[in-house]
Amino acid sequence: MLTELFVQKFSVTVKIGNFFSYPLIWDDKRGKLYVSQWHQANAVVVHILFCFITLVTFGHMMNFRKSDVGIFNFLQVVFYALTAFSIGGCLFSFQSEDLARSWSCGILYGRNFFARYNLSATSPITLHFNQAFLKITRPANFIINILPFLISCHFLIFPRHPVHFPNVYPRNSYPFLFIFHIYPPIAFFGLAHYAFLAKTVFQAYAGLILLILPLIRHELRPTTRGIKCSTELRHHPAEIAVEYRALQLIMKEISLVFGNYLPAIQGVFGQLAISSGCIVIGGSGKGGDRISSFIIMVCVPFAVLSWAVMLSCAANVDRKSRECIQSWKRGGVEAGWMRDEVRYMAKFRKSCKPIDFNCQGMMRITKKTVIKFIQGIVRGIFRMLLALKKK
Repeated sequence: MLTELFVQKFSVTVKIGNFFSYPLIWDDKRGKLYVSQWHQANAVVVHILFCFITLVTFGHMMNFRKSDVGIFNFLQVVFYALTAFSIGGCLFSFQSEDLARSWSCGILYGRNFFARYNLSATSPITLHFNQAFLKITRPANFIINILPFLISCHFLIFPRHPVHFPNVYPRNSYPFLFIFHIYPPIAFFGLAHYAFLAKTVFQAYAGLILLILPLIRHELRPTTRGIKCSTELRHHPAEIAVEYRALQLIMKEISLVFGNYLPAIQGVFGQLAISSGCIVIGGSGKGGDRISSFIIMVCVPFAVLSWAVMLSCAANVDRKSRECIQSWKRGGVEAGWMRDEVRYMAKFRKSCKPIDFNCQGMMRITKKTVIKFIQGIVRGIFRMLLALKKK
């Protein structure tokens, strides 16, 4: 369930993000998200600017392909990172209405679930949610908060580094002097903007997983094997069916909004991990420096690890929902359901599908997805290191 602690933390993140043109605004009275036309317009401008810088970075990267391998490798990591920003920014720039609707539905369901079953702040499911949510989001928020400052410090220390956009132009030229002075504040604003986009996605996804997993693992099963539940749902099959359908609809709505970006983000993060791994393990050539490598070691592993954990949690939801459906087959008799209730759940079970996170017709997150993602990164790093040794 989504507790008041989640709503408080999430709303504060959204309100602070509005200072950096976060496109959604939080309504305290209704407890819903709305789209701000002004902030969305600014978000579109930031997104277009990052897309332009991504293209320029790619062209700049190709210029160093033969002259300086170290700079080329570093620019390659930056290019994949900017590509990930550009892909993720499409969601907030062009689908903000869909995003606000899907998140508002999930938050509304979680709060209604809390009120419907009179769950207090000391109930097991509430305590578990609050503790797990804080453990997950606190370190993530800390790392995401320092990333804009960390990346901005690179420009202050190495203003002439080819990775920075002003150095595309000849030094002492008018375009260079103009962009050199406006680049730091614009870059920091853009990085902070994307940092708050990432924070809200991270918090919303963590809340969604912590909402669904306890329900399908314990509350919606007829037998709990000695585990203390916070509700009496297991004694009411009709309510189990309603709650399970509601969770299916929420996940389907989330998949419709986020699912189309899954294959692209998956591929970009894989290439990002491989490129950064080669720099850290194999060295960055004569163009490398320790501070740049340190920034890569902080930023890239966090992003890739967060993505891998997201895939793992989505796969766990798929697996636990299958187990939940199977528990209705024989668990109803053990739980003391009436014969009509057992028949009702038997028909309902046949019509049920697992709760999964997917891109329709292309990709569905399972345990194999996580394994293949990690295997692809490891194989890619080894292949690139072998290729570098041959050279």
